[in-house]
Amino acid sequence: TGQRGQVSLTYKGGKRVGFYTPVSVNGWAIVKVVTQDYIDKTLTPVRQNSIIMTVAITVLLILLAGLVIMVILSVYRQSNLKLAQAYTHAENANAAKGRFLSRMSHEIRTPLNAVIGLTEIAKTNAGDKEKTLETLEKIDSSSKLLLGIINDVLDMSAIENEKLKIANEPFDITELLDGIYTI
Repeated sequence: TGQRGQVSLTYKGGKRVGFYTPVSVNGWAIVKVVTQDYIDKTLTPVRQNSIIMTVAITVLLILLAGLVIMVILSVYRQSNLKLAQAYTHAENANAAKGRFLSRMSHEIRTPLNAVIGLTEIAKTNAGDKEKTLETLEKIDSSSKLLLGIINDVLDMSAIENEKLKIANEPFDITELLDGIYTI
């Protein structure tokens, strides 16, 4: 019929399988006959090996999938940890800014109140030259202190923006301490 095929048959009391392939000349066919035992002995190791290979590949794929999941989870955990650290850092920075502003408002009010109060004292003692000069010196000292505090606030902003330049200049410690004492 021009098609390949196989046929089972019994020959001399044993099962046999015949395989045939047609040849294009005169309707002839090539036939090979083997015993069923031969087929079973040949195919059994192949079947066993294919089962072993299937199990091995399945285990390997499961292990590979587990490894991929572990890597993904590790990256996810690291990302969450970095995010939590950044959040904590932002909260701490916000709290520090709040404390800083609270302290600075107090620090700015003190010399400003001194300037305002001393200005009133100078006005009331305008006729007493010595008292007025002493009051004006205190106003000058308080004004410089207030300016220094404002400059410190601006320096904090520069530090935060990483643009602070440190000045290395001589200063008179006695003058600094006198100014603090006066305030």
